[in-house]
This record gives sequence, structure tokens and C-alpha cells, in this order.
Amino acid sequence: MNETQAQLVERLRKKHAEGLLLWELENGFEMSPKQSALVFETAKGILLEHHQMERGRVQVVGIELGQSAGKRMDDAKKKEVVVTVDGGVEDLEYLGRHGRKDLRRMQLLRMIDEGIDQGVVFSEEDLAHLLRTSTRTVKREVHFLRQEGCEVQTRGYYEGIGRAISHKRVIVEYYLRGMTFADIENRSRHTPQAIKRYVETFARVAYVLAHRHVKPQERSYILGITPSLLKEYETLYRRALSKYPAKLKELEERYTGYPNPLPYKEIDRRKEGFHGALRGKKSRQGRAHARP
Repeated sequence: MNETQAQLVERLRKKHAEGLLLWELENGFEMSPKQSALVFETAKGILLEHHQMERGRVQVVGIELGQSAGKRMDDAKKKEVVVTVDGGVEDLEYLGRHGRKDLRRMQLLRMIDEGIDQGVVFSEEDLAHLLRTSTRTVKREVHFLRQEGCEVQTRGYYEGIGRAISHKRVIVEYYLRGMTFADIENRSRHTPQAIKRYVETFARVAYVLAHRHVKPQERSYILGITPSLLKEYETLYRRALSKYPAKLKELEERYTGYPNPLPYKEIDRRKEGFHGALRGKKSRQGRAHARP
């Protein structure tokens, strides 16, 4: 990136809402740049995991996973999900390091990941609409990424292999294999901040599984991730116990030292998500008492 491009990215960064937040932390709260960045990344990681950061995110309708590619669009089951079209400062930093084409490729993979994580697989037309570009451009980018070894799961491709492949799980396994964040960024085309979030989320899952702090039916809710991603991370954890024990132990030891390893200090079992489990438990107890 030349000096002119660097100056442009820095101006855009300062004008962006997230740049204003960093400015406020440094000037309004008199934090150092390092402290401001740490507070910002911690808050952003939590908000993004729980789908609460609305700026730069849009609601979009897609075809649910499992719907046949040959089914008419009118007959296919659809679902509304939320995806990130503008990652703010994170995207601007990626733009500065890699350029506009790679930024678009990263955004494309991110939206595919977010859709699959919420139970939807996008077509190339859907992605073109979200990226505000042509379907031909998306097809070209998808072809390029697949040539580079990336699993780009558009609707037709997903239906062909019959299963969803989470980039998050792949990225965490790269980390467990000993790859650096820089190497993972180049190979997966995800931002360092996203990679860090995926690893930390996996660390929370590993913490819960190792210490049995949360009941199985409550894990997805308490950890703030979808059941499908939780299942993938649980599978990876069991794999890591035998294949990457040293790296897993290192991750668990580092994460156990956090002041609050889980997102919440208390579990409210009356909240949405536990009603079914509690009713099932009560009904089983009732049947047990009714037996002679």
C-alpha cells in the first residue's frame, strides 16, 4: 500500500463510527491508544458473537440449509438472517493491508459463514446483491477462492456436497496445529480480529467441556453461539484431546486465567431457550413419581 492509500484509509478510519468510539476512549476517558484498542476489541468481540452490533449489519432472506437445489424458489423454505456487510475499522484495516479485491473476497466469505451459522446458504445472486456488484463478478471471485483452496459454500456447491463446512472450525484447527495469526489470515482470508474471536470462542467451549460448568442443553445459550457451531467446536475439542493436546492445554490454561471465562456470571434458567428442557425434566420426574 502506497502513502496515498494509507492516508485515505486513515481518513476513512477516523470518520467511521468505530473510529469515533476509539477517539472518545482516548480523549474523553484519557486512555492510552493501547488501552483504547483493547477495550474496543473486547467489546466488539462480545457484541458480534451475540449479534447485537447493528451498525454495518443487515437483515436478509436466504434459502434454509437442506432445501434441494432443484426446488422452485417459491417452494423453497426461507429464513431471515443478519449478516455483516461493513465490518467498520476491521474492514478498513484489512483494506489497508490487502487492497480492495481481497477485501471483497474476505467480505464474501464472512457473509457465507454468517449465513450458514444461522442456517441459511446464499446463492451467488444473493451475494452479488449484498456486495452491490454483479453476479459475474461474484462468480469470478468464487472461482478464484476455490482455486486458492477455500471452501466457498454457495447454494449449488453446498447441495452438491450435502453438508456445511464451518470456516470457523477450520480456522481454529489451523491455530491448534500451530499456525500463526498472520499465516491463518493469508490462508483463510479472514481478519486477525475475526480469527482471534473464533479462537477465544473455542476456548470458552473447551473451558466448559473440561470443567463441566454448564449443562449440555444450556451450552449454546450461555456461550452465545448457535447449536450448529457448538456441535462443530465440541467435535473439534474431542479431536484436539488426542491430536493437539499440548496446544489445547496451553489454550485452556491461558483462558482459565481470564477474570470471567464465561459471558455471564449467572444463569437464568427461566429465559427463552430453557423452557423446553425444563418441561421435559418435569415430565420425566412426573412419570417417575407416577410409577408404582
